[in-house]
Amino acid sequence: MPKAVENWNENDVLALPLGENDSFERKGSRLLDLTLPGVKEGDVLNELAKQLSAFSNAGGGQIIYGVDNNGKVDQGGIAVSVKGNQSTKEWLEDVIPTLTEFEIMGFNVYEIAANAGSSNIAEQKALYIVDVPDSDRAPHQSKRDLKYYVRLPGKSHPAPHRNISYQT
Repeated sequence: MPKAVENWNENDVLALPLGENDSFERKGSRLLDLTLPGVKEGDVLNELAKQLSAFSNAGGGQIIYGVDNNGKVDQGGIAVSVKGNQSTKEWLEDVIPTLTEFEIMGFNVYEIAANAGSSNIAEQKALYIVDVPDSDRAPHQSKRDLKYYVRLPGKSHPAPHRNISYQT
């Protein structure tokens, strides 16, 4: 039986199969780390809202931040503090409920710290996993662009109208 997400460590994240599928997606550091030059909060929120809508409408899954599409830690990971003294984990927990209509219930955010000894995660950085449950409140719409999303062959796509009309 696979290890529960809340028990994952750096090795578990890096051992995920290459590619993405309907149950997980890797996102590089620039899609979350607001401390990086040129990263705009609006862009981060747009992408996060899209992924939350897609996963909650299609059975749930994990969004893994700080890892590139090749399964390698990107830029040493994500800064653990985002705005002043607020942790990135707390920031995610605060913004996620505001990004979809209906609010996604039961999500979790996990911070993956560097392995003791040898690690690909830099000091003051971590990987983040947003664990999105399958929702009985679906369909969920992104409040950022007012679209509904679903996971189709390992990618998040706007949902065809017929998908939404059958669920409502």
